[in-house]
Amino acid sequence: MIELKGIGRWFTWTNGHVYSTIDRALVNAAWTLRLDHNEVMVMDPGCYDHTPLSVHFTEEVQRTKPFRFLNCLSAHQDFMPLVHQTCATRSRRKYMESVWQKLKITRIKLKQLNTQEFNSVGAKIQECRQRLTITQS
Repeated sequence: MIELKGIGRWFTWTNGHVYSTIDRALVNAAWTLRLDHNEVMVMDPGCYDHTPLSVHFTEEVQRTKPFRFLNCLSAHQDFMPLVHQTCATRSRRKYMESVWQKLKITRIKLKQLNTQEFNSVGAKIQECRQRLTITQS
């Protein structure tokens, strides 16, 4: 469970003399992954000893799909030359920044390779099935 960031008043409870933050808004990990911007508004207590909490959130904007390495890429003839070419480039950045940059470039090139070679796998399978059916008949 994770406590949401509060905005507004600092304390959520008072008895008139003592102030405390005893009321909290808790969410689980799935909530934070699903919803992009979460915060709880601590409002004025009015005539009560506890302050009302109002949860504000915005739904996640559709992001690009994350890169997933597929084993079929490593078997492709262009895979190793592509990785070697990217790793061989020199950089004037600090060591870890250079590694990060090379991984970023490699990811972009592997995505392009995946799109070129394996994008229409479903259509290729259907075409092969049709040729197989024609050949067998």
